[in-house]
Amino acid sequence: MPNNLKGYDGFQVLRSVFDVDQNCLRVCIVSGGSGGPSTEVIIDHTNDSIRLGDGTNLITATVDGSKVGLDVNILNTPTVTTPIITNITYGTINSEQSHLFNTNTKRFLVRFRGSAKMNISFTSGQTGSNYITLHSGNIYTENDIITGGTLRLYFQANNTGTVEILEWT
Repeated sequence: MPNNLKGYDGFQVLRSVFDVDQNCLRVCIVSGGSGGPSTEVIIDHTNDSIRLGDGTNLITATVDGSKVGLDVNILNTPTVTTPIITNITYGTINSEQSHLFNTNTKRFLVRFRGSAKMNISFTSGQTGSNYITLHSGNIYTENDIITGGTLRLYFQANNTGTVEILEWT
């Protein structure tokens, strides 16, 4: 049987093999040898014992009303367990300071305690030119961090106060 899906991306392949009217995948089986007639076989998860996977780790499906979805496990999802609070006294106005996050930090939030506008960056020397502005009373947060090394936050503010950092490892 010729592969007439060659060059398609995954979404195009799925669209071409999914039968919307039947809410299932279309599968063709060649019977009678090469050049023989084609027979359409409709496979449905409720009536057929088709398992997807690599033979060991099988994919499961969940039924939600009239819809069926494949259960997906997301790899490398960080699990946060330990909250760490750090308070940094900021005393020199418009002067860059930094905070080195703990190894394996997965999530953090930062805010400025006091009345100030704070510039934050992840590159040294950039808090005056290439930064994110954090206004008084607001927080900045990053979730699901996966780094191959260290993570450092640089900041400067236009007033004195305390930089509050909450990180989870």
